[in-house]
Amino acid sequence: MSANNFKDSVADDKITFRMAAEIFLVIFLFVFFLKSVVLDFFVVSSSSMEPVLQKKDLILVSRLAYYIGFADKLPIFGIEAPANWKARFKSPKAGEIVFFLNTFIALKNYPENYIIKRVKLVPGDLIYYNEGKLGNLNFSKSKPDMFQSEYHSIKIPYKLQNINLNSENIKFYKHIIENEGNKVLIDGDSILINNIITKNYTFTQNHYYLEGDNSYHSFDSRIYGLVPETAIQGKALFIFWSGSSAKTSFFDRFISWFE
Repeated sequence: MSANNFKDSVADDKITFRMAAEIFLVIFLFVFFLKSVVLDFFVVSSSSMEPVLQKKDLILVSRLAYYIGFADKLPIFGIEAPANWKARFKSPKAGEIVFFLNTFIALKNYPENYIIKRVKLVPGDLIYYNEGKLGNLNFSKSKPDMFQSEYHSIKIPYKLQNINLNSENIKFYKHIIENEGNKVLIDGDSILINNIITKNYTFTQNHYYLEGDNSYHSFDSRIYGLVPETAIQGKALFIFWSGSSAKTSFFDRFISWFE
């Protein structure tokens, strides 16, 4: 092989390596953009949404259903994106299946990062609650029967709604205000938000009541209360594939749409 041919061969190898690196970079950036802005995959980790969703179903989620912008946590790197990197143009509706990020105080000790549930109540809907023996609140989307202990009714707050606070309703509103990033302290009849005594509050976002379809085996809003809209990351579209032990064949539950 002549010197010139050898040089040409080395140059071709360099070009091939460079092309491969560029193709890999383009694919990486495309997948990163897709998962950050457009679509994402989510593996169902519990039976709380049965029978519609089975454990180990791989579902496709639309990030463009409610907002344009980057996800709260950028994929691959796990870096938290600033809140002003997204513009919300639509709110979830009752009946939609959504997945949300566990970033708010009511779920600070919950191990799952992402949770999937169905929207049952939206801002303005009536919700019922009572106080348990340990001071915790129990929530219900419908009026409990006569054999239940006393429940109070109240409307789910919406963005920019201003309310008057008192020693009774703060029991319900406390977790919602905290989920909006505030510190709430109840000192007798005084209510302190971020160490300032106040008698009113204006909500910064909408809130939702979510439940699993498999209501007897679901950890949801009945226990941890309302979910802030900023935590909701997208709308579930369909089952892409399933690793569920309940499926009858390889293609069972493959590209399966649900309501």
